[in-house]
Amino acid sequence: MNIRLWTDKKIMKGAEPIYLKGSKDVGILLFHGWSSSPQEFNPEYTDSLAKFLNNLGYFVYVPLRLGQGTEPNDLRGLTWEDWVIDALNHYDDFSKEVSRIVVGGMSTGANLALKVAIERRPIGVISMGTTIFTKHHPLFVFLMTIFGHTDSIRKKTYSKADRDIAMKKVHYTSYPLNSLYQNLRASRATRKLLPKVDKPILIMHSETDNVIDPSSARYIYKHVGSRIKELNWIEDSYHSFTTDKQAGKANEIIKIFIEKITK
Repeated sequence: MNIRLWTDKKIMKGAEPIYLKGSKDVGILLFHGWSSSPQEFNPEYTDSLAKFLNNLGYFVYVPLRLGQGTEPNDLRGLTWEDWVIDALNHYDDFSKEVSRIVVGGMSTGANLALKVAIERRPIGVISMGTTIFTKHHPLFVFLMTIFGHTDSIRKKTYSKADRDIAMKKVHYTSYPLNSLYQNLRASRATRKLLPKVDKPILIMHSETDNVIDPSSARYIYKHVGSRIKELNWIEDSYHSFTTDKQAGKANEIIKIFIEKITK
């Protein structure tokens, strides 16, 4: 498969796209989160979801999302709509390799997976840590609607409990303010589209999510249009639980779901 790259700039070490050929005619397309990288599904220090699924015989594709994997400035000016177009292009590329696709994502990558699910015809959706309600103070959210159009660069802050795991991730440690605002737009857009999602869906969320409010998962379960739906909680884990100590448990849950919908 010809891997689509959005840039000819040097990619951060570990942020390269992942494409693993399988023996089954089923492919798993995974979108990483905002300011993150494909390493989110292929960490070296804990169980890799990408390799786990490939060892089961599935094709696995984790593209590098638009504006990611180089430097924070490259996120400037990009919108939720730009991210959607990019995601659809990756789906279309992958659909030339396999006839059945399960689409999933982490955080804002899961928002994209849900959007792709209504624009294309995957056989299932894996929604992990989806951005519906953040843990930002309501005043901050309000101010973002006013000042979120600026492109000033802000540094990320990490709690003591989360810093160790966060620093193992290949990701941006700063971001343009207007890019963060696009995450808020993504959450609003996703709330509106949920009733249109009718594919089997696996919803997963960390019980102790430090970024996205766990009520997001319950909201998705309640409002999604899917007849077949599951909600699973990952205990004692960071927001991006595929990069944390419970990654192995998450992998097993995903395995069972995929087996159910591909029988």
